[in-house]
Amino acid sequence: MDGLKLDKYLVDNMWTKQGRILLEALVRTGHEMGLTILAEGVEDERQAVALRQLKCDIFQGFLFSTPLPVAQAEKRILSQARDL
Repeated sequence: MDGLKLDKYLVDNMWTKQGRILLEALVRTGHEMGLTILAEGVEDERQAVALRQLKCDIFQGFLFSTPLPVAQAEKRILSQARDL
């Protein structure tokens, strides 16, 4: 195992006291184990900012893209890589 994927439910509930405590503990523990932390279900910039502060490594969700077929996703990734 090299990564830990945080469910959208955890991201959606990070604004509650218990949700924040749990999310912080999972991120910290995952990093202590040398895991890459991916947060799914990131839908707005406020969530992304809070997850960056928690040191999540990777985000996925509608803030970045709607789900795409593989061919379209590859095309988008290659296009964005060329723009860098």
